[in-house]
Amino acid sequence: MTAVFSKARQSRSVILIGLVLALIAPISPATAEIKAGVTLCSKKGDRKVQNKVTYVCSTAYGSKTKLVWGRLSGPSTILTKTVGSKTKTVESPTEKVVEVPSKPEIIIVNSTPKSIPAIVPGTNVEWPKPSGDLNAYKGIYEEQYAKDLLGLSTLHSQGITGKGYSIAFIDGTIMVAHPTFADTEVLCISDDGKGFSPKTCPTTNSYSHGQGVAGTMGGDYGVAPGARLISITGRMVGGLNWVLENYKKYKITAVSLSIGEGGERSNLVCGVASPKGFGEVLAALAKEDIAVLFSTANQGTVDWVREPNCLPGVISVASVQATNPSMISSYSSIGPDIDLLAPADFYSASTDGKNSRFGGTSQATPFAAALFALGKEARPDANIAQIFYYIKKTAAPIDDAYVKKIPVVRPVEMIKALKEATELPKIALVKEIQLKSGG
Repeated sequence: MTAVFSKARQSRSVILIGLVLALIAPISPATAEIKAGVTLCSKKGDRKVQNKVTYVCSTAYGSKTKLVWGRLSGPSTILTKTVGSKTKTVESPTEKVVEVPSKPEIIIVNSTPKSIPAIVPGTNVEWPKPSGDLNAYKGIYEEQYAKDLLGLSTLHSQGITGKGYSIAFIDGTIMVAHPTFADTEVLCISDDGKGFSPKTCPTTNSYSHGQGVAGTMGGDYGVAPGARLISITGRMVGGLNWVLENYKKYKITAVSLSIGEGGERSNLVCGVASPKGFGEVLAALAKEDIAVLFSTANQGTVDWVREPNCLPGVISVASVQATNPSMISSYSSIGPDIDLLAPADFYSASTDGKNSRFGGTSQATPFAAALFALGKEARPDANIAQIFYYIKKTAAPIDDAYVKKIPVVRPVEMIKALKEATELPKIALVKEIQLKSGG
């Protein structure tokens, strides 16, 4: 399948595995162990084969001059290259190269488009296909807040704030001295070397990525201003295990992780980069139907998202522009494993006691996570999978260059559908309505 760039997405083309290849060039023998994206090379376009893997000398991600060996996938890889006004296709037994006129450098398509089933497997429930639109919602200024987006202020005025429920996030810590959290119940959990347990929340004004996450989720200006915020610091697996052990006690509806542990962009097999114990705790959380949301990455790729977004039970979130919710953020990594799009790049709490611009898929993920607290308050008898079903069903679809009909969240419509449902769909687990590479 040939990747096609839209004008809106051309700015996202500078990626780690950039390729410059006019025709099939002679393959030079491997002379040293190559580490994709790390090992330096000298001539753009050169190729080497090592352990049956082809590497191409290309521009390193984030650099205009540094050249590194990038990994080329196996059969039926589809590539694009700038060649002025001409289009040329070259095929070989191991790869297919498509050269098209384009300003961007190169994209490599590794995934297979996923067919959407008519019904949720094992049920008679219609698959939740997004069909809404965003015409009712204008973008906001970057100096505005989550509460100003997608009709959230209307929900808050109706008393839908997430009160009575918790949202957890594993990240840098929250600084509770910030005035936006003055009326917010906050619990800080950290690892003291013996295990995870409640600790006194810090009040110092040192930088914390988690502060922006917290201010997007809750507090006076967040998606769910009435929800309890649980700030977890420490290793990802340990933090998720704490959530598993305590979600009933604290009525945790979702856990947000705007992070990625281990692995390289050259990993083509789902699951190889997951840290020890992650698969087990993720499976246990999925069995209990806890929403676990991960950010996709900010590397501008059109057919790749980092681990663990490929795994069943992980809700994968990328971002649209807060100033224009109908537009995918230029930096946002997109792939067939993605589940939701949510806004990013607007004001949130900062650690200096003030508010400042926060952004990236790091902001879209807690935005989406907070919707589960709103959904539980609006419909307490709904399980997490059913809330997720309505988040997807009421969403607005947006097409990317390669992945189509990605759901953009619409909180007002989601709450309305939940409240009006005379009978909730018989779905028990989030993973039942996901299509994942690792599933």
